[in-house]
Amino acid sequence: MFLSRVLLGVHMQTADSRRGERDLPLRGIPQKPFSRYHSLIGNSFYYKEFVIYDGTRCYPEFLVEYKRADIDD
Repeated sequence: MFLSRVLLGVHMQTADSRRGERDLPLRGIPQKPFSRYHSLIGNSFYYKEFVIYDGTRCYPEFLVEYKRADIDD
């Protein structure tokens, strides 16, 4: 698993990421007609999904290695 530092910038938040709402709107940010969103945050019942569209905004800082414990053990 990678632990990353991510610069979200101006983000848009969706109500449910499972509906395929992973594209940013073309209209831009309300009240700022020439600006665009930098990232998208999708909310799900179990987790949050962070989507960035520019790879230079993400820095993979740590590689975390772990072993998953089984429930039966």
